[in-house]
Amino acid sequence: MLPLSDDEILEALVALGNDDSNEVRQAATASIERMKPESFLGLAGDINAPPDVLGFLAIWPRSSKELLEAVVFNRSTPDNALAFLAGRTKNPALIETISLKQQSLIRTPEIIEAILANPASTPEAERRAREVRHEFFEKQFGVRMVAEEQRIRDEADAAARAAQEAARDTVAVSGLVSTRVSEWLH
Repeated sequence: MLPLSDDEILEALVALGNDDSNEVRQAATASIERMKPESFLGLAGDINAPPDVLGFLAIWPRSSKELLEAVVFNRSTPDNALAFLAGRTKNPALIETISLKQQSLIRTPEIIEAILANPASTPEAERRAREVRHEFFEKQFGVRMVAEEQRIRDEADAAARAAQEAARDTVAVSGLVSTRVSEWLH
């Protein structure tokens, strides 16, 4: 009854889909199911679209290939929705598209695992996912471990040098005291 666009109606229905009332959630879901997925193609590509709506479109079983591609390419789509999609889609091209989103893979390693676990994943998508995992997680973890070991080694060396200098100073002071005492006694 309200003069709302399909995009605005979808946004309201997605919000109502999280309502505490089971009846409201069911009514929202039933209303969404009557909507045409192709009417949301513009919304899916809009970087100002609400992330929860983009996330919904990513997991909505009725989303078309074109709609999903637009959602995947939208930088406002939540990474957890991409992980969900990467793990469940049977569309190899879509998995490859997700694997191109390196920043999302870095922010949310679950996407990498979803790509690698999905039997529909292509060798190219798997290669990219493994490459990101290696470069940003395994390699960086190794670099941090080496740096930490070096820091500990440097601290130990500094402590050993300080102990040697303290021992030398003690010997020098003792020698000086012994020499002074000898001079005073003679």
